[in-house]
Amino acid sequence: MRNVATSDRNTANGKRLTRSAGLMRRRRGGDLAFERLAPGGPVLGLLPEVTYQSGDTSLGPGDRLILFSDGLVGATNSKGLEFRHERIERAVRDHADLPPDELKREILGQLAGFMGSEQLQDDLTLLIVEVPAKQDQR
Repeated sequence: MRNVATSDRNTANGKRLTRSAGLMRRRRGGDLAFERLAPGGPVLGLLPEVTYQSGDTSLGPGDRLILFSDGLVGATNSKGLEFRHERIERAVRDHADLPPDELKREILGQLAGFMGSEQLQDDLTLLIVEVPAKQDQR
């Protein structure tokens, strides 16, 4: 699988810059396939005159696009451990047939359990889009 996040050090302030992309869940008949989407460049809007790579994909009936910001990936618990892509991907795989709104609640519930009493240190975005499946695909 392709890497969907990288970390760099901003030499101006020492903060880590993480960029995220997302996941695709593809449904073909009764089969599901998962793939990570690679980022096309550094954090949006932070660095002037940066070049970004783009890519194309198509969505078919039953496919799902899960996009999230680095606020979800980089959320930390009291031990300083990050939530990371692997936890998001595991939740998406383990709950692949939940409707998008329930999957979102599941991921955010897992995040809350992971963080315990810690507070988010960054904004968080989680967007789940699904192309309606044909009746005979489910």
